[in-house]
Amino acid sequence: GDPKFSGGAVLNTYGSLRVSGSVLVTGNVAFLGGGFCCNVCNMQLEGVTVTQNYATFVGAGVFVIENSVASVIGAYIANNVVLLPVASEQGFGAGYFAQTSQSTIQDTTIERNIASIGAGMQVSGGSVTMRGV
Repeated sequence: GDPKFSGGAVLNTYGSLRVSGSVLVTGNVAFLGGGFCCNVCNMQLEGVTVTQNYATFVGAGVFVIENSVASVIGAYIANNVVLLPVASEQGFGAGYFAQTSQSTIQDTTIERNIASIGAGMQVSGGSVTMRGV
């Protein structure tokens, strides 16, 4: 795939991924998707903790793009940071970033994420369905 989809901890390009249980994804750094990077993929995250991950540009915690389908249930997404200066008007979607994709987010906490735009969640095209968040 395109090398710009760097995926700090987990990169899923043109595939399917299911992560469940007591999984901690922390302390990762990437250009895009410090924790999880989903590019043209099918991804299911259940009960995972995504915290203290960093991206230099977009989607420090969870990054979902290009007609991907993502399901996030019972997750904790917090303290993720996009490293571009907040005053720069760049640096997007620190906690959860979705573009031209479909996401379902249920019983999930997204808090204390830092970016200049869309710190908790940013959606550009596609759809997000949220339940009990």
